[in-house]
Amino acid sequence: MSMFNARSLVRQEKIVHILMELERASNQELAAQLGVSNWTIRRDLAQLEERQIVGRYHGGVALVDTSFVKRDSFDHMAQDAAEAKARIGQAAARLLPVDQTIVLGGGTTTTEVARHLKARKHLRIMTNSLNIAMELSQNSDLHVTCTGGSADGDFYSLTGSVAERALSAHYFDVAVIGVGGISVEAGLTVSSQSNAVVLSLMIEHARRCIVVADHSKFGKVGFAHLAPLNRISTLVTDSAPEALYCEEFRRLHIPLIVADDRPDRSQMSKPAIGLLKSRS
Repeated sequence: MSMFNARSLVRQEKIVHILMELERASNQELAAQLGVSNWTIRRDLAQLEERQIVGRYHGGVALVDTSFVKRDSFDHMAQDAAEAKARIGQAAARLLPVDQTIVLGGGTTTTEVARHLKARKHLRIMTNSLNIAMELSQNSDLHVTCTGGSADGDFYSLTGSVAERALSAHYFDVAVIGVGGISVEAGLTVSSQSNAVVLSLMIEHARRCIVVADHSKFGKVGFAHLAPLNRISTLVTDSAPEALYCEEFRRLHIPLIVADDRPDRSQMSKPAIGLLKSRS
């Protein structure tokens, strides 16, 4: 992705969050807040309108739907399905043998993967997550590299041109990423366009891609498209999804690992062909 396109994505994301706060705004107001020309704002709004994210109304522009762009903070999200995310993290960590080069995306579920890698040895890990880098750097047997980039204080993630250059210069055995939504129609989506750019580079530069996502992500569609489902090498979740998803994963030959230790679920052996159970 060119620097021009990357800047456009970041700017358009800022437009969306401005509109979430103001409900509606004029082209002039948006241009003034972002420090760009009216022509640039008109171009950005035309692209957002084409994607049915914003609509033009008398006297300004407003979001068509705010439900898919709202973001909670990292700390708030970490409290949701905390036990499920811990099980997912443990199951995903088991898929990562020694002497691997791993890239870890930021997020609450990937943080749980990192916590189950803390005691490991002989792993080379790159991440765009400040908290994951801090967590893993305590183990001198791990070689940990941080991408650098523009810091998001709410999510402890690093994005932007510096992070993109770092990822573009490296190749990995496996990428481990979290997502905001998994949909048969929309594929993998996240809440941030700038984060989508970084995660897409991780996927492109890795031989395998492990997606870690709790059951609440199925059926959701986030603000920014990340990748089609066929880019997943393995999906690790905490509860078997609906038959529609199991059938699609089977069609795409994607192993589905369910990290569920509840007695009433551990006996479930026929939800989908190829579905694997992981006991915590």
